[in-house]
Amino acid sequence: MITRWPFVVFVALASAPLSAQTQTSLIDFDTQWGAGFWYLEMGSLVATNGNPGGHLYRLTGDGFRLAGIEDAGFIRDLTSDARVRIGIDSVRNVDGTAGAGMVYVVFINQSLAQNGFAFVAVHAQLTAASLDGLWWTHAVTFDPSESEVPTGWGAYGGTDSSLPEGVTFADVMASYDRIEFRSVPPGYGSVPHQPYELRFDNIFITRMGDSVFEQGFDPAE
Repeated sequence: MITRWPFVVFVALASAPLSAQTQTSLIDFDTQWGAGFWYLEMGSLVATNGNPGGHLYRLTGDGFRLAGIEDAGFIRDLTSDARVRIGIDSVRNVDGTAGAGMVYVVFINQSLAQNGFAFVAVHAQLTAASLDGLWWTHAVTFDPSESEVPTGWGAYGGTDSSLPEGVTFADVMASYDRIEFRSVPPGYGSVPHQPYELRFDNIFITRMGDSVFEQGFDPAE
């Protein structure tokens, strides 16, 4: 069962095929409205001042969680793709405050949960939210068919911050049911800070169906 938080903004999916090898799904908070759901806990939709156009906004002092469910462009078996790139645009208005700035992407799989855990998950740090008042794109590129959790990624749902025994990274990527962008990975709590403004725009996932990469797409980024 999915628990939906109060003050939720729902937005939707759009898929835009770029070539025979590449397909990108994008949520830009302007024109993409439909069947899929994305929401920012305690957030609001703002029609202007995004990157460009509409964006999601939250004033927070205790972290954030932006989640996607039931969106076929993002929630799907990724293991047939040679490479996947996922990211988001963000900006933080610090105004002299000391708010947390990290952004993590988390793939959550409830069906593989074991030993009393509600889910298993893998996560990657996408660098800090912008500290200069400018929009920045934060992304990671990975091979979803790998067995081992990639270098630099973390895991949750097993012992010692790992996946459960017998569960591989590819298993998570084949049947995950939720994506989250959040200030801390699963298993960690946010440290309260003086309130600061966070803005998010242009959530995207680019899937490469084979090893022929398009010009300008660097799988090593």
